[in-house]
Amino acid sequence: MKDTLELKCFKSNSFRFRASNLLFTLIFVLPIFFPQQLFAEGTKEVMPTATNGVGLYVGDANSSGPFFNSPDENKIRFEIADHVNENFYFGGKFYDRVILAQRGDVYIRIKDGSGTVVYGPQLFPLLGTGHIADYTEAVAGPNIAGTAPTGYTPLSFDPTANGEYFIEIYSSLTAGISSTNEYVVGVFFDFTVATNAGVRKSGRISCQKWSFLTYNPSNFEGDLNYSFNGDYYAYTKDSSIIRMEFANGFKPFGYELAMNYYGVINTGSFIYDRKSVISPAGAPPLNNGYKTFLNLPDTLVFIPTRTAPSPVLTNQIYGCPGEYYIPYYIQSAGDLALLLDINGIPGYQSATSDKVIEIYGAAAGNGIIAWDGFDGLGNPVLGGANINLQATLFKGRTNIPMYDAEINANGFQVTSIFPLPGSKKLYWDDSDLVNYGTCANILTDNNTGAGYADINLLEGVFGPQHAWDGAGPTLAVPAPNLFDGSTTVSTCDDFGNARTINTWFYSSNVASGLVAKILPNCDNDNDGITDDLDLDDDNDGILDLTEHSSDPLADHDFDGFPNYIDAQFPGFVDSNFDLINDNFDLDLDGIINSFDIDADGDNCSDVIEAGYTDVDGNGEVDGTGLNANGTVSGSDGYGALADDNSNGTDDYLEINDQDGDGLGDKCDADRDGDGIPDIVEGTLDSDGDGIPNNQDLDSDNDGVSDLVEAGGTDANGDGVLDDVTDTDGDGIPDLVDPDNGGTVLTIPDSDNDGLIDALDVDSDNDGIADVIENGGTDPDGDGQIGTGPITDTDGDGLSDIVDTDNGGTALTNPDTDLDGLIDALDIDSDNDGIVDAIEAGGTDADGDGQIGSGVITDTDGDGMSDIVDTDDAGTPLTLPNTDGTGGPNYLDIDADDDG
Repeated sequence: MKDTLELKCFKSNSFRFRASNLLFTLIFVLPIFFPQQLFAEGTKEVMPTATNGVGLYVGDANSSGPFFNSPDENKIRFEIADHVNENFYFGGKFYDRVILAQRGDVYIRIKDGSGTVVYGPQLFPLLGTGHIADYTEAVAGPNIAGTAPTGYTPLSFDPTANGEYFIEIYSSLTAGISSTNEYVVGVFFDFTVATNAGVRKSGRISCQKWSFLTYNPSNFEGDLNYSFNGDYYAYTKDSSIIRMEFANGFKPFGYELAMNYYGVINTGSFIYDRKSVISPAGAPPLNNGYKTFLNLPDTLVFIPTRTAPSPVLTNQIYGCPGEYYIPYYIQSAGDLALLLDINGIPGYQSATSDKVIEIYGAAAGNGIIAWDGFDGLGNPVLGGANINLQATLFKGRTNIPMYDAEINANGFQVTSIFPLPGSKKLYWDDSDLVNYGTCANILTDNNTGAGYADINLLEGVFGPQHAWDGAGPTLAVPAPNLFDGSTTVSTCDDFGNARTINTWFYSSNVASGLVAKILPNCDNDNDGITDDLDLDDDNDGILDLTEHSSDPLADHDFDGFPNYIDAQFPGFVDSNFDLINDNFDLDLDGIINSFDIDADGDNCSDVIEAGYTDVDGNGEVDGTGLNANGTVSGSDGYGALADDNSNGTDDYLEINDQDGDGLGDKCDADRDGDGIPDIVEGTLDSDGDGIPNNQDLDSDNDGVSDLVEAGGTDANGDGVLDDVTDTDGDGIPDLVDPDNGGTVLTIPDSDNDGLIDALDVDSDNDGIADVIENGGTDPDGDGQIGTGPITDTDGDGLSDIVDTDNGGTALTNPDTDLDGLIDALDIDSDNDGIVDAIEAGGTDADGDGQIGSGVITDTDGDGMSDIVDTDDAGTPLTLPNTDGTGGPNYLDIDADDDG
């Protein structure tokens, strides 16, 4: 429970009809803001004019004011922020409460935060230093170093440490050692924190229970006919600064007023505690309070709060018709109102299908709002319906219970100063008030019946409001008084008599945006079998209890919330603050695995990754019908789950996306992103590196990526299309997808040997390996770059020698004669009329530019003729360089350098 804010006005009922004893004791925590000059803190603030007397009231008998050894909440306190330069200055003029005479036996003492007396007892003199002679001196304040010539000469306390200090004021016949326990009224008083040079530090004086008495300024006698017009500010527990101001016509006739968090009583149920009640036995306790100031609190010492962030409606609506769960997130605690905007008109309209659900005392963090599924008119809202939601967070809840305040004819208003300035809406519930007694005892009886209720957080009314006089108050201001209330002498027909009337408000509120949601129907796969009876809630061919280690729909603690959104569930984790237990939601998309046809979020459905059949691509396993338990009959599902990489994790539970295009490999028509469809590359392993061709960026390991050999461009040399964006999600990057304006790669077979160039280590069959013609080395003559098995750190099929992802350098793929064909595809690379096969030291008997004659013999099917394939007992061509310049003869148009 938060600390509470209490404002009280004490009275003795025995004084009720004796004008000379009309006690008007106000123990305020009233944040009232009026522009004013920064003078003294005391009489000037509570008594703005000399015609309405207001004095500081101290009385041990009724626990009013800062009496001797009073509790801290009664003590007046002041804050020292710089004890080297700041002092406390004070003075007063005190009268007896009963005998109208000035008292010369009133003392002050000051305690530090530990309760140790650090100053006094000090007598307030009848004249001289510390005495305030009249209203003029009180308003001018202390004359420190000549800064206020018309002010009084103050007493002072020089503190030795920063911090909070407490004041006690009392009458004593023992030089301040003990108290006489008599009533004392400070008809003029002042408390000021200032420097030695007279620079005043306004907003340092506070009290949790200011206690005041209205009096006739001509004789200092307590009198109800004079009004209290002071301004007060409260600094609340959450660092808000708020204001309350009564309109003219407030005639409480002696009352208690509090500001607090809980309401009238404190059972922990705000809906109950906030209601106004009859109080014939006396006032409720209304304990505790916030710091209250006579001026705006010094914001360098009392730091105001900032506006709270807006609430967030974090995810979809869960549950079933009649039992919906709506998740939200708030960064700071407060009261929360959720609008279900059902009637189609933006905003809340009362008496329509719109519904408001309120959460009081919502803790910071994730939360769930339960909704019974009925709209504002009591009609059920069925699953599948579209509704708009908006959450509003209310901060700084402040109740203002007033006990025995008979007449408040014109109501009051409240204003927030921080964090959001402006008038605030008022709420109240007087609907449970009933008559009490027969008016035989006007101190306890009341015959005015029930009043009005305005409790909807999205409604409320701006003040001045909540006015009351006689029976039946409504929203009308002034309040009605038909032959009762202020029109009669009796108090039995005054609406506030012997009752505690409560009003509440908030210092600030912030709202989320309006978001559209679809209500769930409790049948995730729409197969006619409700989720609680369905063993496969998404019909993906994988049982729910296979997708989860325990039942997410169960309620382990019977609190009404299913385990997957119950923060009390053992091992609950919510790393993304969507209120869903991450243990039930692998990809953190807000959909639990058993409802999610793509549990790992790789855009490849679970049914495909599990190895089952889904011809129509709807994410559900194909079959002939449904079993009574919700599983699909006649399907190949519910069996062994695929784990292609044998790592112990089923494929549907891990993301395998080789080309990083956002589509899982099993659904990707070009999983390695080289622009060549997997169906063309096939699943053979042409270069024997252990990687199937459709996953291998250099399927023949000739040092030239399949992409380049297929006619594509690879500017960064990583073997993957430079842009793998796949707009239509079909697995074919847009660059080569005609559905998205791309151009299909030609995927040539340059030597017509039946092997596409990407799989052919000698694509033009000129007897010179592609790796050589493209600028690489092949010391062992096997047509693959380097010597022996390649090193492929990232396992993409591209040797580290040429893989830019692993610090390699891509081959240059030269086109020596600039005829548009790279040398590896050009049977006459230097265009000198002599085919490369001959210039490289081979033979070409039939003159077709390919080594040997006729159809080549290629025993191992790697695209390289056995004549030059060391894997098949061949001998690589010698690549002679006759003149020693210009490179090998096949690249040199003047091989013998004869000009």
